[in-house]
Amino acid sequence: RISQIHTLLTSIKVNFYHIPGVQNPADCVSRGLMPTQFSKHDLWFKGPPWLSLSSEEWPIIKFSSHQVSSLPEEKTTTH
Repeated sequence: RISQIHTLLTSIKVNFYHIPGVQNPADCVSRGLMPTQFSKHDLWFKGPPWLSLSSEEWPIIKFSSHQVSSLPEEKTTTH
């Protein structure tokens, strides 16, 4: 299934980019932001400051699926 997704994304030329956690609104919750703080949290409502710029001005950190597939698999145990 992963190879099908990879083939599809390659064929339609989709690019994914990395957003560092401190600039990623999705990470706000995992960083302990309380529900009462969301209404005053600019990152949550507006995204990172560069998002309001034209896409040509965005800081680009390309993500390659080849980087992930070349990582060794790690097995963990839970007690």
